[in-house]
Amino acid sequence: MSGIVSGQCTCGRVQLSISPPFEELHLCHCSQCRRSNGSAFNLSLILSADQLRLDAGNAVREFESSPGKLRAFCGECGSPLYSRRENLPDVYRLRAGLFPHLPRPYRLTEGYRESGWPWVGDLVDLIQSDERTKI
Repeated sequence: MSGIVSGQCTCGRVQLSISPPFEELHLCHCSQCRRSNGSAFNLSLILSADQLRLDAGNAVREFESSPGKLRAFCGECGSPLYSRRENLPDVYRLRAGLFPHLPRPYRLTEGYRESGWPWVGDLVDLIQSDERTKI
């Protein structure tokens, strides 16, 4: 299928291929996403199971971070891979950073903004200005 995008974890043990359409990119500010990704927010591409090909052998580890929510990571290098819910087994939230060349999705959604750091929204403006060194 044309439009297939490939990605991998940090060590390369987990190889992923995803196929379009790339409908939604979700930015989440919740405290669990911040902790599990070590960043101010998590950026995930939401896809159905039939859009994903995962070649990882036995390297993928999943853990239940909250009731019914599973988070996956590479058992070799620890890279976050995806999350999914037991009640939505065919929906994957793949970590966008796994893909070096991700086409622009149709829409960007945002969740738990009220849980995020209040100044994160200012970062884009700061980066685009000449005031970068004042952070």
